[in-house]
Amino acid sequence: MNANAGTVDLYHQTLTPKDGWASSGTGTTGGTKADAAHTFTVSTRAQLVKALGSVSDTTPRIIKINGMIDANTDDSGKKLTCADYALGTGYSLSAYLKAYDPATYGRSKLPSGTQETARAAAQAKQGKNIVFKVPANTTLVGVPGTNAGLTGAMLQIQNVDNVIVRNLTFAAAEDCFPQADPTDGDDGNWNSNYDSVSLRGATHVWADHNTFTDAPHFDSANPKHFGREYQIHDGALDGRES
Repeated sequence: MNANAGTVDLYHQTLTPKDGWASSGTGTTGGTKADAAHTFTVSTRAQLVKALGSVSDTTPRIIKINGMIDANTDDSGKKLTCADYALGTGYSLSAYLKAYDPATYGRSKLPSGTQETARAAAQAKQGKNIVFKVPANTTLVGVPGTNAGLTGAMLQIQNVDNVIVRNLTFAAAEDCFPQADPTDGDDGNWNSNYDSVSLRGATHVWADHNTFTDAPHFDSANPKHFGREYQIHDGALDGRES
């Protein structure tokens, strides 16, 4: 936590000139020009979705996150589980393991067919709920003293400019539906989606004083299937040019 949180206006701070890559060119100001109508304090998933709005709306906005927001909840705040996302898709892990056991399915191709289609559908349902798309000219800041952050979420900053993400804890970004990839390495692997913060083709992004953790479920607790760790975590803060 910022030692000066009590005296510094975290919500309107900008990155000073010549302070890292994000200060180059026009610099990074996020949503500091936001008016009152685009300054939000949120404490639930539904409120965060509303505050973010459409990724095509580049109106400057400041979003103050008050407390820990659980992405695996519905619009009413009800907790959602992996079983809820799988409901109606036809997916089950036991059926998936039976269908794509390398001993019978082989190791030369990715899974395809009924259970892989069902897995992808269930994964898409989860992704629709837990992936938050950040528009340009946005500041996301945790309210000091509230243990602010996102659990079970992926913050997607993609093909946008001028975003600030500060003083937040990102925890437990977990994929309920990893894909078996028998072609990944000599022994195959399980591949999962959802970084806590994903940067793709984004410019002028300032991420500062954030904490990343897999808690409460660490990799050491993952079971093995097909002789490989059943990996439900991907990255923490992951960036690519596109």
